Amino acid sequence: MEHCAQVEGIQRIRLGSLDPDMLTPEFITRLAAVEKLCPQFHLSLQSGCTATLRRMRRVYTAEQYAQVVDQLRAAYGERPVSFTTDCICGFPGETQADFEESCEFLKKIGFLKVHVFPYSRRSGTPAYDFPEQVHEREKQERSRVMNGIAEEVRREVLAAYVGTEDDVLLETRFPARCSLATPGCTFRWWCPPPATKAGRSCMYAWASTTASVCVQHFAEFTRKKLLILYTRTNTTNF
Repeated sequence: MEHCAQVEGIQRIRLGSLDPDMLTPEFITRLAAVEKLCPQFHLSLQSGCTATLRRMRRVYTAEQYAQVVDQLRAAYGERPVSFTTDCICGFPGETQADFEESCEFLKKIGFLKVHVFPYSRRSGTPAYDFPEQVHEREKQERSRVMNGIAEEVRREVLAAYVGTEDDVLLETRFPARCSLATPGCTFRWWCPPPATKAGRSCMYAWASTTASVCVQHFAEFTRKKLLILYTRTNTTNF
C-alpha cells in the first residue's frame, strides 16, 4: 500500500474488509501515515457480544475490537475516521441479553453503516447442529430492531459533518433533470477524474428519496469541494 501511494496518478486508496486482529499497533501507525488512504475502515464484527463471538469461533472479543477502533482513532488524531461493519442476529445460543449487548456495542463504536443479517442456518456447517437455535421470527425481529438502532447511530455520525467542507470524489453523472438542491431525488454526483490532484475523498452524496437533503456546490466543480447541509431528520449515505 505504501508503494501504491508513491505511484504517480493514484490519488486515493481504499481497503476492503479487514479482521480486527490484522490491525496491530505498528500496522495502524503505518496506515495513518499514508495520506492517500481513505480513512474509512470496514472491520468485520459479526456480533458485539463476546459470548456470541466465542460461539462463532471468532479469534477476537468485543473488547479487543473496541481497542482496535480506539487505536485507529488515536492514530489519526483530529482527522475524521469512519467505520462500517457486518452484524448477525440470532446466531444459535444468542439470548435476548446477548442481543441487547450487541446493540449497545454498535452505539459505543458509532458505526457509519452496519449491514445487519439474520443468521442463516446452512447444512454442512458446524453451527447447523448447534443447540438453542433461534426461531426465524425472532431472528427477523432482532434484525429489525438492530437495523433501527444502526440507523440512529448513523444519523448521529452524519450530524457531525454538518457544515463541513472536504474533498470528495463524485462517482455518478449528474442527471440533467435534477437540480443540485432537488428534494427527494436519489442519485450520486460524478465527474471524470481531473488531471490535478483529487486529494483525500470522503463519500458524500446519496440524496434520500424520503427526505429533503441538499448538497450544494461550494466551489468550482473541478475542485470537488462540497458544503454538506444535513438535518437530523434526513438520511444521507456517505
